[in-house]
Amino acid sequence: MYHPAYVLGIAVAHYDNHIILQALAITFAVFLALTIFTFNSKYDFSGMAPYLLSSLIVLLTASMIHFLVLPFNRTMDTVITVGGCLVFSAFIVFDTYSINKRLSPDEFVLGAISLYLDFVNLFLRILRLS
Repeated sequence: MYHPAYVLGIAVAHYDNHIILQALAITFAVFLALTIFTFNSKYDFSGMAPYLLSSLIVLLTASMIHFLVLPFNRTMDTVITVGGCLVFSAFIVFDTYSINKRLSPDEFVLGAISLYLDFVNLFLRILRLS
């Protein structure tokens, strides 16, 4: 069964410790900044869901095309990775807003899992940029 901790462990095993810590610090800073932005914003982020789903589908399709057609193109890999960083940053904003404004206290597990997956996905994209 797929578990993010296994994937994270396998991905991290290929990098030096200082690169991992640097990517973790950047991820934490981005996560904190986006959380503060979301809590202080007056904008309603609940309408982002269809755009996030569409961008995730585009990202998945581009990744599959890159894997099958241009597997060794570093420029395409960088573009897809930066796109992934942007998409998962938007997911952090959306999920933080959802936890703060839309979810009931009984749904805290759903909110925690959503933010955890956003953090892991953003971390993996930032780590891939190094």
